[in-house]
Amino acid sequence: MVDINIHFNRISSIIGQRGQEYGDLKENFNRVKTIASTILEKDISNYEIAVIMASIKLARIANDKTKQDSWDDCIAYVLFASMFKDE
Repeated sequence: MVDINIHFNRISSIIGQRGQEYGDLKENFNRVKTIASTILEKDISNYEIAVIMASIKLARIANDKTKQDSWDDCIAYVLFASMFKDE
């Protein structure tokens, strides 16, 4: 049987590492939202950004399901979408 805590701990560690590399999660999503909204000339939400990023990871997984990094990132983006859903 798979120990789900191993996966939770890995995802948590990755999110922490990425936060150290790229800065505050909310600020980063707001930056992406501003850029995407400007390019598309319409308002995009942090929730939508997270769903798009999860979709990108799912597309990569469809091409190669053996890359754990894509799975981990996808899980993190789905988590972020859940966090942003009520904004």
